[in-house]
Amino acid sequence: MRFNGVEGISLSLAGNWLDSRAFRESCEAAGATAANLGGGRVTPRAVKKKRGELSEGERFVLKRFKEVISRKHHSPQIFWKKLLAYAAAHNNGGADGVSITSFVGALSGLLKENEAKVIFRLLDVSGNGSISALDFLVVLDEV
Repeated sequence: MRFNGVEGISLSLAGNWLDSRAFRESCEAAGATAANLGGGRVTPRAVKKKRGELSEGERFVLKRFKEVISRKHHSPQIFWKKLLAYAAAHNNGGADGVSITSFVGALSGLLKENEAKVIFRLLDVSGNGSISALDFLVVLDEV
């Protein structure tokens, strides 16, 4: 390949280089350092948050979920009772709480599967793979 009398240079790669340079400059302007920009990859800075503390995005998702179930079922408490009944009917729940399969199944008409899984993860405060009534109602009460 030859461009402007120089061997080994391709104009098709110039756009790539310009894009990466502009991206790198904007990242550096946003506070990224050369150490975390190495190799053309930007690694996001970890945001430290306390256990159980929700980010702004997580609060937004849970608030939207609360609005959806309140509109359809009048309150989170009524939805919880219907969720328990759905879990019992499908053998996916017990005294310890509701499993992710029951949760996703019960919300199949209201939310997409991935949305339901994200909400389940946010509501599963203990991280044991099931949502208890206390977890469900306390988390939704906080948003």
